[in-house]
Amino acid sequence: MQKITILGSTGTIGLQTLDVIERHAGFYEVYALAANSNVDVMVKQCLQFK
Repeated sequence: MQKITILGSTGTIGLQTLDVIERHAGFYEVYALAANSNVDVMVKQCLQFK
């Protein structure tokens, strides 16, 4: 399993990347997330990919 860090996880590309990771959960694991200001989305992502 490959660990992935997502910079800008609440932006368009970050959301698309997390969608791919979710669909291929057996191959990838979210190691870290980083975002600028969208706290609500970031909290949901942290809970989903903990």
